[in-house]
Amino acid sequence: MKKLLSLLLVLGALNGYAQEPNWNLSTLRIGPFKIHMKEAEAIELARKPLKVPSESNEYNGTTVVKYNNELLEVSLSQGYIDEQNQEGVFVSELSTKSTRFKTKSGIGIGSTREELWATYKDFSRIEIFKPYDENGKRIESDRNFTIYDDEAGTTLTFVLRNNKVAEIKVAIAYEGC
Repeated sequence: MKKLLSLLLVLGALNGYAQEPNWNLSTLRIGPFKIHMKEAEAIELARKPLKVPSESNEYNGTTVVKYNNELLEVSLSQGYIDEQNQEGVFVSELSTKSTRFKTKSGIGIGSTREELWATYKDFSRIEIFKPYDENGKRIESDRNFTIYDDEAGTTLTFVLRNNKVAEIKVAIAYEGC
């Protein structure tokens, strides 16, 4: 009986370890959700249907997803995936306001503008600007601190409010025509 109980405890511990949450944040991901992830894989992780844009180059495919009780916005786009898959639906943007997700450097919600500068000062391409609202007007209270990962073709944006990170976005870097 003691051996069976010991075995069950070990299996329970291994099962708990295997389901350890993924709180990683980078220019390519928020948690287990990754930029360029195919629709089917994102739906499996979300455990619910995701909004899909009705046409290519349409940006209305955003769904709020709960991951380990933390909220993420997952946006899908239609378009070219790669040489093998050609056209398809994939993750094009992710965002969160959760304090659980952090970069390897420990940057996340609540980090200060000074911490961002200290961490990313040597990054090759950074942009800081006032974002626009839905009506095309500048949001005076916010600043976007955006890091471009040219190799991956993505951006990591920290939305600053009162010089503290209030939201984090990871997206495909759409540039020029």
